[in-house]
Amino acid sequence: MLTITKSLFGTLPGDVPVYAYTMANGPQFSVTAITYGGIITDLRVPDRSGRCESVVLGYDTLSDYQENAGLYLGALVGRLSGRIGRAQFPFSGETVVLPANEGENSLHGNGEFSKAVFSAATNLTADCAEVLLRYRSPDGAEGFPGAVEACITYSLSADNVFTIRFDADTDADTVLNLTNHTYFNLSGNLRDTVRSHMVTADVTDILELAEDLIPTGRRIPVDGTPFDLRTGARIDDAVVSEHPQAVLVGHGFDHPFLFREDGDHTVVLSEPVSGRRLTLKTDYPCLVIYTGNYLDDAAAIRGIPSRKYFGVALEAQLYPDAPNHADFPPVLLRAGEHYAHTTSWTFDVR
Repeated sequence: MLTITKSLFGTLPGDVPVYAYTMANGPQFSVTAITYGGIITDLRVPDRSGRCESVVLGYDTLSDYQENAGLYLGALVGRLSGRIGRAQFPFSGETVVLPANEGENSLHGNGEFSKAVFSAATNLTADCAEVLLRYRSPDGAEGFPGAVEACITYSLSADNVFTIRFDADTDADTVLNLTNHTYFNLSGNLRDTVRSHMVTADVTDILELAEDLIPTGRRIPVDGTPFDLRTGARIDDAVVSEHPQAVLVGHGFDHPFLFREDGDHTVVLSEPVSGRRLTLKTDYPCLVIYTGNYLDDAAAIRGIPSRKYFGVALEAQLYPDAPNHADFPPVLLRAGEHYAHTTSWTFDVR
């Protein structure tokens, strides 16, 4: 039976409450999200023996999320996901200048959405549990033009499908590229790193990254590289690879992977010991895969010291730095148009 429970997760300055909503379809599948950043704090699914454990990186307190905001654990990201070179881009004959928060570049919209407090509403039927998170980003927020009204819907079905639907409108032309930044670790309760995880995806190219991790605009075919996921590849293959792009990002992935065609796309992440498998489906044209290359033991995650490769983020989105590349699919959202994208996660075992 599907359920939604609400509880107080913490309080921000000014006595602003942050609530946690847990959607469950019984004792074997649950997902919890909070109104601060729309963060998915926990997601629990069974392994092949039926043991139900957490398969995402998350914290138990609001202060932990605030102190480690730069990790974006489980958070919604906007207005522009990814990096924007030199924290600026051309727009309507002018130059939009953003605050730089990673060297001279802008990363993940300067954390606006991931630190915003969303209003929440719920909807519960026999077939679906939904939490609708709404946020208004005002004109000029973090330097972006136009006001954006966003609604992100988290929904859980009775058959273990968790869906994220992104909807947004603007009152003036702007740019928008929303994603969720959950880190997965299918070993269960952070038992191991993700190096043994397998990733399968019908991708053709990656976007080449420069030294500052900004896309150069060049596409690199995945053929014959550790980025070839078409028949499945272990994350460890990229970790140990001497491919210049794998070395550049700290040995692993931190790249935009480009899908073969327009339409719906499928990515499969699996872990051999637990038997857990995540099938991600999305209508976004790009998937940024980040294998936690820069995670360290500076902070514990649920009492366990963090370390490199402790989680892998699968960030379905539009192309990062797109406003600075005329040949990338545009991230322009015009007044009167509607932004709509969907990503789903299905869990099973094999």
